Amino acid sequence: MRFLFISTLFICLSANAQLGRVELSPEAGRLADMNTFNGVDIGDGSIKGSPFYLGGYKLGEVFVDGSSRGKTLLRYDGVNDELQFQKDNETYNVVKKDKLKAIVDKTVFKIYTYEGEKQYFITYNTGKNSLLLKPKKKFVDVVKAQSGYSKDIPAKFVDQYKYFILKNGEIQPIKLKKKDVLKVLSDKKSEIESFVSSKKLGYKKEKDLIKVMDYYNTL
Repeated sequence: MRFLFISTLFICLSANAQLGRVELSPEAGRLADMNTFNGVDIGDGSIKGSPFYLGGYKLGEVFVDGSSRGKTLLRYDGVNDELQFQKDNETYNVVKKDKLKAIVDKTVFKIYTYEGEKQYFITYNTGKNSLLLKPKKKFVDVVKAQSGYSKDIPAKFVDQYKYFILKNGEIQPIKLKKKDVLKVLSDKKSEIESFVSSKKLGYKKEKDLIKVMDYYNTL
């Protein structure tokens, strides 16, 4: 990993139409080499899966403290928890800042401090409280064949997604289970149970919990 220090970082992007000059950070942008992994080209088929959530670059927009820094192509690296963009054929990580938000192909990433570190979480609800997803990826290296009768098991990226609930500024890990959800939302347990029952929802599906959190924000 190399580091590039510049006073102001701009991107010029043309994709079907000119999007203009985009300021992503007035600070140092960290250079990332994520076209290869363990010396292998990610795109050559030797490694199964992808380190990138959403599969690669998508049109996105970055905001800091509610102010847009412009639109460009972005991708989320789930192995290293980095939001990346390109400039002059080099790949850079967006500097992690408080109150940073990025909308990438309608997916909302926000920076929160969790376990003492600034981290990206996908944020599903617009209110004070929200269901969160950490779209973590793990690299599993190739397993070499032990004999001439077996084959190598290819290296791969595997999903290690984890869900959380943001409640009153605190991030709490959950599993998609009734017990976990109601433990976090215990202050409105009876209302939540009635809402889930009346709307024929459940606790094991992401789409249902998004509705539950939308409802919780109205209470």
